[in-house]
Amino acid sequence: MDHDGKQPARKRQRGVTTLVALTLLVTVGAFGRGHESQTLTLVLPSPYDDVLKAAGEVAADGMVRGSAEYAKETSLSGAQAGDPGQLFGGWNGPGQALYKTRTGVVSPSHFVASNDSGTVTVRYLVQAVDAGSTRITIDAVFVESARHHRHSSDGAVEVTELGEIQQRLRVHEKQKLAEKQRQEAEELARLQQTAEAEKKELDPVLADIAALEQRAQALRFRVLARVKSVTQLQDEPFIHASSLRALPEGETVSVLISTAHWYYVRDTQGKEGWVGHSSLEKMP
Repeated sequence: MDHDGKQPARKRQRGVTTLVALTLLVTVGAFGRGHESQTLTLVLPSPYDDVLKAAGEVAADGMVRGSAEYAKETSLSGAQAGDPGQLFGGWNGPGQALYKTRTGVVSPSHFVASNDSGTVTVRYLVQAVDAGSTRITIDAVFVESARHHRHSSDGAVEVTELGEIQQRLRVHEKQKLAEKQRQEAEELARLQQTAEAEKKELDPVLADIAALEQRAQALRFRVLARVKSVTQLQDEPFIHASSLRALPEGETVSVLISTAHWYYVRDTQGKEGWVGHSSLEKMP
């Protein structure tokens, strides 16, 4: 039991089943002579800015996943963003390093031979590979407060923290998709409003055009003539052409075409044909 009378978690077994699907790169002596650190490196199919944002959220969320002080817990709460004392020696290479620490931890699980109180620190190293993929490297270490001995993670912290980053990436991707759909819907609505406004502006113009066409149609048949005496409505402008009907004296016809000697007219029955000039007199 610890000094608070709480029951510490039972020590971890070496190896975590979730590591099977991932690649853990073992770096010997990374945290001091005689210690090994489990460094998890994975290339994610996401842009650098997206991975950096997700890693930053996880680094600042106040939890260290994959380790616990007590048997019924699955994480360490109360963590802070940052790396006190530059535990990892700082980072001057490409990309950006983020850190999360939890102080005052008592014998945290999944750290090799950790039997004292101290500080857990997690580092997230984010590096661009190309425009659409990013390499992320995660390390976790426990340092005792009294003797400053360092204890590496058995991989559980790295794997669970990576899983949270991937979950954040999925959430962000859904949010980006939803935002894109929202913007497309707004653009469609804007285009529809523009089309409706243009239609309202165009309707009066179309109405004016229709009115002009009607007026032109009316003007076309405005020239009227009266039949002087009974005459024939002929199918061609020739004296001996076939007769379509006899036009009685006084009937009014519409003059459609005028040539030197003939009128092409429409009678009151809607028939159209040719009549000689001498058979009609134009009406005022």
